Amino acid sequence: MIQNYFSGQIPEPSEKSEHDQQLEEAFAQCQTRAIAHYEELAINKALEEIWVYINTVNRYLADNEPWKLAKLESRRGRLARILIQAAAAIRTLAVLLYPVMPESADKIWHLLGYADSPSHILLPGLSFGDLGPEQVFLPPDPLFPRITLTDFLKEAPPTAPAPKSKEKTMEQITFDEFNRMDLRVGEIMEAERVEGTNKLIKMQLDIGNETRQMISGIADTYSPEDLVGKKCIVIVNLKPAVIRGIESQAMLLAAVMPDDSAIVPFFEKDVPTGAKVR
Repeated sequence: MIQNYFSGQIPEPSEKSEHDQQLEEAFAQCQTRAIAHYEELAINKALEEIWVYINTVNRYLADNEPWKLAKLESRRGRLARILIQAAAAIRTLAVLLYPVMPESADKIWHLLGYADSPSHILLPGLSFGDLGPEQVFLPPDPLFPRITLTDFLKEAPPTAPAPKSKEKTMEQITFDEFNRMDLRVGEIMEAERVEGTNKLIKMQLDIGNETRQMISGIADTYSPEDLVGKKCIVIVNLKPAVIRGIESQAMLLAAVMPDDSAIVPFFEKDVPTGAKVR
């Protein structure tokens, strides 16, 4: 749009509106959360925050309809403001995405008219502005060129089928032996990382008639704040175990992935805390 409406150089924009300020405030929130996730090496969560902000920028453009303003000579100042706000948002996205998509971030950076790289900008010091009427934008170039299915199949080398897992089958048990396990619905009331460990989380668990303390090695998949309020399946009649000097009085059920990470099956529908699981 910058190329089509202003030949690559945006003129003096009008004053900022409330919508423009909201776009900047949304960036500030995104930056704070994304940096926090990067520092914890939670890359997937950082990208989730960035993608939420991308949707916010898309909605900003849809709500302000610059393609309609382009037809009105009297609204050129407002059109310039909308496009410079969008360009500033894209500039910040290039910096936020650089740690995980450096080549694409560099392409975005150069399309915005910069000769260097976003790698030199420290994330905590990133500001929304720094774009003005003197900025010259380059003609757009697709970041991810389309590829046809035929070309893809030609380039993709044949692969051998993955070998089937030969995980050892455990010894069978009787129904009476299964019934000896007391499986309950537990609600996580509190959660915190166990100091000095990478995987362990200590939780306070409501199992209906009492609260139990539980240690579980799921910190590489979940952060403590994501767990509070979730309901899951726990075994409550195991003998207590002491882990890193902390007593664990229940065990969480989780699927173990090939990379040894754990995926917990939480309840999607509301079920009573302490309900028996059979």
